[in-house]
This record gives sequence, structure tokens and C-alpha cells, in this order.
Amino acid sequence: MSMRSSEVFELSPTRMSIPSHSHAFATITFTPQNMRTYLRVFESSLEWAARSKVLVFDLLVEGNLPCITILKPIQRIEHGQPVLQFKRLLVDKRHILALVINNISNVPAQVSIDLLDKMGVFALRAAPDTLCNHISSSHIASEPGTGQY
Repeated sequence: MSMRSSEVFELSPTRMSIPSHSHAFATITFTPQNMRTYLRVFESSLEWAARSKVLVFDLLVEGNLPCITILKPIQRIEHGQPVLQFKRLLVDKRHILALVINNISNVPAQVSIDLLDKMGVFALRAAPDTLCNHISSSHIASEPGTGQY
């Protein structure tokens, strides 16, 4: 997705009226779309002034976005979400499928995975060569006496 530099900066409000002996705030929001340097000039001028009074300064910002890709599973459902398709198994047998996530950016990325498992039959663990700060899982328990989750 290509965006012009002016589209990654947003000024709010773009016009304002400031009473005498008062002040006001404007907000500049920066939303980078690429890992590159963005340069814009901010200019504020007074309307109806006899002499033009202008405040000018440069905005120089570098945008870095973390970006991850899912290498496995390759199979996707209709909206493009990856799906781990487990085979039908006999009771007490196990089938392991890989979930491979790759950080393709030059900045660290933090990934959270919520494994919602009402029956408590799935497990998630890091592969031996994976840099992982924390893995935890929790079983969603049924309500006592109802058998409902």
C-alpha cells in the first residue's frame, strides 16, 4: 500500500480561533505506512494580520513497523485466515501440527496467541529454537453442574 507523506500526518484541528491572551493546542498524529523517513513542513499563519506572521518548523520522523508472517500452516479459510487442520484420531493418540510465525521486520515484534480450548485437548509450546519470553495456557472450565461452557 503506497501512501504519500501528507497522508501519514494528520493535523487536528486544521483551523482554530484563539481568543486574546489565550492559547490552544493542535495535535499532529503520525501513522507510518512504511519503514522510511518522512519529512513535512508545519506552517501556521495568522489571518487578517497587517503583516504576515508565520510559524514554520520541520517534522522529521522515521517510521518502523513490526511485521510478522505466518509461514505454516499454508492452508487458509475463505477470508485468508490460516487454519490448522487436524486429522481424525483414535482416543489417546496425538497429532502435532506446526505453527510457524516469522518476524520479517527490523524491529522486535510481540505476538500474543489466544488458544480457546473448551475441552482441554490442545496444547501450545515453543519449538526448541524459538525465542519466547512466556507461554501460558488456560482451560475454559464448565459451569458447575451444567456441563455448559
